[in-house]
Amino acid sequence: MEAKTEVLGKLLQKCPKEKLSTFLHGIVHRICQHTGPQYQDYSDVWSLEEWWQAQDVARDIITESVNKGWTRDQMTQTFHQLDTRTSDIVDVIIARYDEIKQQLLLNTCAISHSQLTDFDWKMKLVLSSDKINSIQQPILAVNFDIKSDSTNTSKILEMSTDDVKKLITSLEGANKVINQLTS
Repeated sequence: MEAKTEVLGKLLQKCPKEKLSTFLHGIVHRICQHTGPQYQDYSDVWSLEEWWQAQDVARDIITESVNKGWTRDQMTQTFHQLDTRTSDIVDVIIARYDEIKQQLLLNTCAISHSQLTDFDWKMKLVLSSDKINSIQQPILAVNFDIKSDSTNTSKILEMSTDDVKKLITSLEGANKVINQLTS
């Protein structure tokens, strides 16, 4: 992060103060899947190579700041190499923090194209098998209906009592993570 901050600091020093806020908001716009800043608006500031580098590094720094959940003070301390430009980038991140975080969550959710559409469960009691005369073991059968692109598939999962306990523990852990991300 320190190397990226140093590179961005050098590039942002070339940018006039009146264009800097527009550039940074444009980067956030691009992160949020909208149109970002255009090179022709900044061709007098950076060469084409510097332009791409400034966009990439600014995007990385902004997304990393939001991913790590940094406060204003943490960002200011991390971006101290940007000198007078520190407050500009921190102000943009703070102003659009929720919007950036929401888009990053949507990007993460879009990784998988499969969705759980329905599920059903049944409890069975296995009384015996061809080798053992009396088992009497409860088995939970869960039927998952999954939509992937345009196809629907059904998956059946049978679990013993121990497997159900492990599943419940892992689902509780996943619920904690989701609650942390949404709060």
